[in-house]
Amino acid sequence: MPANKTINIPGFQTASVTRRARGRRSDGAVKGGDVAIYIRDGLHFQRLEDRPLDGSDDVTEWCGVRLFLPSSSQQASQPSIDIHNFYRPPIRPGENDDRVDNFALSLRTNSDCIVTGDFNAHHPSWDHRCDDADDVGQRLADWIASGDWHTLNSGAPTHADYRGNTGAPDVTACNRGLARRCEWTVGEDLGSDHLPQLIEVTCHGGRPRRIRKTKWAFHKADWDGFSAGIETVLESTPPPPDASTEQLLGLFNRVLLYQSTTAIPRGARADPRPWALDPELVEAVAERREARDAMKQDRSRAAKDRWLEAKRRAAKVEEEAKTRSFREFASTTLNKPTNIGRVTKVLRKMEGSVQACPGHALQGDRGLAVEDLEKATSFVRTYSRVSRQ
Repeated sequence: MPANKTINIPGFQTASVTRRARGRRSDGAVKGGDVAIYIRDGLHFQRLEDRPLDGSDDVTEWCGVRLFLPSSSQQASQPSIDIHNFYRPPIRPGENDDRVDNFALSLRTNSDCIVTGDFNAHHPSWDHRCDDADDVGQRLADWIASGDWHTLNSGAPTHADYRGNTGAPDVTACNRGLARRCEWTVGEDLGSDHLPQLIEVTCHGGRPRRIRKTKWAFHKADWDGFSAGIETVLESTPPPPDASTEQLLGLFNRVLLYQSTTAIPRGARADPRPWALDPELVEAVAERREARDAMKQDRSRAAKDRWLEAKRRAAKVEEEAKTRSFREFASTTLNKPTNIGRVTKVLRKMEGSVQACPGHALQGDRGLAVEDLEKATSFVRTYSRVSRQ
């Protein structure tokens, strides 16, 4: 995650972010780091404050949230799942690394709980390619065995270095009562040397998930390719000489629909990034993807360097395209009197600032307020009491 910057994901709330403030190497070298949890819009959560690590551990990074699940009227209390996200960076004594590894979990809970993260720990329990557990892996396995916990990993590798070596330093565990309702899989490659862990939890009594209807993204259409494709198909497959007007119209409609599916994309994104279609950015992203695909076949150092350079260039070009888009938007749109009400909201969004999450549970006058109605009712009661005073 870039320094002093929080990545915003459309459709998700930034629930919790912890940046690396401790545990740096003496030579200042830092790779990776920072942990975050994002919650889908429409869901409610509460940040967890109690750090479930040994007090002497100043290296491991952690953040956690309590996710409130939709409840039925028959349930006395609001069901929830605690989610803990960890990153324990590798510690290599003797390589200008004077950090001390005091990793030890001190998490005790009776509620549904999921522990996940990159622990840089290897053990046969979750890594089928590991014959002998390392020290951290043994400590983590002992902690799992000592409590009512269960490892969800199937043993499949979650990491592959650029030499082709694979392993599973990423671990997900949960309490045994929840494990029966969880399914763990490895996701598709997202451009990192780590593969994402996908945990699907079956919850009963919840509201159905809202699926946004896809729409034609006409602003992303390749109109030149659309026209050229229609001309090519009509020239290569001429209609019969005795075709009727209805047949000709049907043929033209079929060609039109076929070319529209290839030249006009469809999407469900509520707020597309206005700079995404910048020609220079499109070219840089294509080069980055090409370099990543080539590296899958060629594990040489040159292929890796090419991918890293393409990755850096794409990030730089995106920042430049974002700046140009912001200046154009500010000079052509925000200065209109009818758009004054949008200025603050749009500026914050384009600058990537963190705003209050609508799903964040608040401490009300009569306990924790989770749902919107509870928050509004608590606000009215508090405002009424203050007004009388």
